[in-house]
Amino acid sequence: MKLLVNNKPFQFLSRLTLGIVAITMGATSAHALPGQTIETVRKWAENSAILPVLVYNRDVDAYTGLRSVPGGNLALLVKVRPEDNTSVEEQLVTIMNTPGLAFARNNAQGLEMIERMYNSQVTDDFRGSKYVGQIGNYDFYQGGKFVYIVSDGLPDGIRRFHVISGDQLDEAIAQAKHCQTHKCFTYQPFLTPGAEKNK
Repeated sequence: MKLLVNNKPFQFLSRLTLGIVAITMGATSAHALPGQTIETVRKWAENSAILPVLVYNRDVDAYTGLRSVPGGNLALLVKVRPEDNTSVEEQLVTIMNTPGLAFARNNAQGLEMIERMYNSQVTDDFRGSKYVGQIGNYDFYQGGKFVYIVSDGLPDGIRRFHVISGDQLDEAIAQAKHCQTHKCFTYQPFLTPGAEKNK
């Protein structure tokens, strides 16, 4: 079933999103998945050859980090539930120039990056996931363990790969539809000074 609402640029950051996008340059033994504590996520970032160190950012009420890497720039945002300090939202955003790379179930480069950032179980789950539909520039996939939200078609070479809990698909789709007609917060770490922010 295709959920295409319209072709407007679609920008949203689901409050339930835990996502990751990376560029090919090294591996990390730790990984972050829905439900892990912020300390686990911060250690995952600190021990990575790719990810930036996370620091609390009052402007967005989240932990954020920026890093310049070969082939582009990388930003990471992590929000936590204050009641238990558990990660509920994590998003890595990149601007990169990597011809042929896409976060698609049949794209070897994209699958390799997902495995480097997470593990083979997440990669296999995404590869075997069912395509649910599209809203704006975002494609939704239902895996056996998680739901995946992917966008490779954003301006300036931006790519996003999100992993959310398997039971959050309906809420994420409802949020995406809402953001087609309303302004929603979008983490935009690469905006130049003075550029309009969509909040």
